[in-house]
Amino acid sequence: MPKSMSGAAGPLRSAARAATAPVRNYLNDHFEMVKAEVRDHQPVVDVDQGAAWERVGELENTLAEMSLYQAQMLARLREQMGDLDARIANLESLVERLADVVGAMTETR
Repeated sequence: MPKSMSGAAGPLRSAARAATAPVRNYLNDHFEMVKAEVRDHQPVVDVDQGAAWERVGELENTLAEMSLYQAQMLARLREQMGDLDARIANLESLVERLADVVGAMTETR
């Protein structure tokens, strides 16, 4: 990472956390809801194990979907970071050229 980008990791990390916060919140809420259902469940002799396994399957599917979403979001953020790195490098080059022109102008005076 260019020296000028060393401070950008924090804002990008913050942006990534903010972008994925709804997903994390949803998963945490869903997990807490399932925990409460399990905790409050009064076991009886005829527990429908099929329904319980169905809920577990639903939770696994939800987690898989959220993981995929987060991976896609991370890939987009990495792509944007690459674009920003290129733009910063271009701007640094322009600033150096401008400094050379200004330096040359002040030497001729």
